[in-house]
Amino acid sequence: MHVFLSDAAEEALAALRPDELDVVEKLVGRLAAHPRLGIPVPGGAVPGVDDYTAPSAPSAGGKRRVSLVYRVNDGAGAVFVTWIVAGP
Repeated sequence: MHVFLSDAAEEALAALRPDELDVVEKLVGRLAAHPRLGIPVPGGAVPGVDDYTAPSAPSAGGKRRVSLVYRVNDGAGAVFVTWIVAGP
């Protein structure tokens, strides 16, 4: 599957530290191969589109975790990362 980042996700990348960027790159690579690896988020409003959150372990250089909030659209063959969240 193809993985696309929203404008908000692209902006969040600019605020991440280098070790956190590595975490995001690895998660995006895993999502392309296994789009449903995250935790399902209930209550999706769009038929055929499933919402997930993919949390990571703390980054190698710090104590913050990085999570990706994303949607899988099988019809489009795509994963859309809507948010990238970094925090404790």
